Amino acid sequence: MELDKLVLEIRKKGYNDKEKLMKDLNLLIKEIHNGLKSEIAKAKKANKNVSDIEKELNRILDSLKRLREEKQYQTIRNIKFVMDKRGSEAIELLKKLKQ
Repeated sequence: MELDKLVLEIRKKGYNDKEKLMKDLNLLIKEIHNGLKSEIAKAKKANKNVSDIEKELNRILDSLKRLREEKQYQTIRNIKFVMDKRGSEAIELLKKLKQ
């Protein structure tokens, strides 16, 4: 699934329990990691400087992983908000890489 479609789906979905939300969180982490890492590799082959983008990607992934670890302390609404925000940030990074 493409990252932008996944973020849009998360935005529209209503979650009743954290289990479904965690499945989508894991899918989001996987999609961001795989999609952006491959784009960064392509940019490096083209001799582009991507160190700032790599730092931002690591910040986003760390934030989502921390959210997954601390799920019991967070509300469903808060988790969904952070997922949406970090997903949108990842989409912006992807757009920067493709320029």
